[in-house]
Amino acid sequence: MPLQSDVQQEIDQYIARLEWLYRNVEAWIAEREPNARAHRTTVELAEEATGPYKAESLEIIRPGKPAVRLIPKGIFMVGAHGRVDVWSRLGREIVVWLDKGEPHLHVKSSEETGTLEQIVSPLYPVSQEGWAWADERQRAPRYLTEPVFVDELLDRLTT
Repeated sequence: MPLQSDVQQEIDQYIARLEWLYRNVEAWIAEREPNARAHRTTVELAEEATGPYKAESLEIIRPGKPAVRLIPKGIFMVGAHGRVDVWSRLGREIVVWLDKGEPHLHVKSSEETGTLEQIVSPLYPVSQEGWAWADERQRAPRYLTEPVFVDELLDRLTT
């Protein structure tokens, strides 16, 4: 079980990463669509490793297009170190925080249970850390930049 100070550090880091994501998304949208609005709402999350904590979701409203909402899903995810679901009435896409060199899948060994240790190579190469779109149509995650988020991810959810 992680120490409480370690858990709080993980939560604080996730909140800071969400803030970075939301500020960038707000700036990208405002630059292209001055009439768009962004609204944040506090949501409560609860994970086994952290217990309950609060984070913000972000809703983007653009005239003539379906609203899009970024909803944090948690820190501890298989293959990632944070997840945000991006929803509209037309569908859902997943954005994940990737640490450099991750994700690796690992099975521990135990002589008592007869489990063998198996280390699996990365699911996909990660050369940098940051928020990435886990686009199921692609073999590898796509790091979020203004064109990737606005021209591709949002376009898929709003057209």
